[in-house]
Amino acid sequence: MQDEMKFREVALIAATRGMLGIGAGLLAAPLLHKDTRRTLGVVLVAVGVLSTIPLAVRMIRRLRAERDELTPDLDTSTKKPGEPISRSRPAPVMH
Repeated sequence: MQDEMKFREVALIAATRGMLGIGAGLLAAPLLHKDTRRTLGVVLVAVGVLSTIPLAVRMIRRLRAERDELTPDLDTSTKKPGEPISRSRPAPVMH
């Protein structure tokens, strides 16, 4: 099995989990007191937000790393002020 999942697969999993949670919540709502329901809702939203942050950071870092792999390296170690930046490898040819 692949280590990486495609965005569509992740979105589909997230959507189905969300629908499952909403459905379970609607079924359980009449069984809970209003204050308990509100507290539980706040806690679940907070956990969802807090667990999303590291996942989003990881995805952004991976996208930046992939972008950097596609971008030619720029050699600025010997650059003097006013000189153009030289490429350490040839730029890709676009057709």
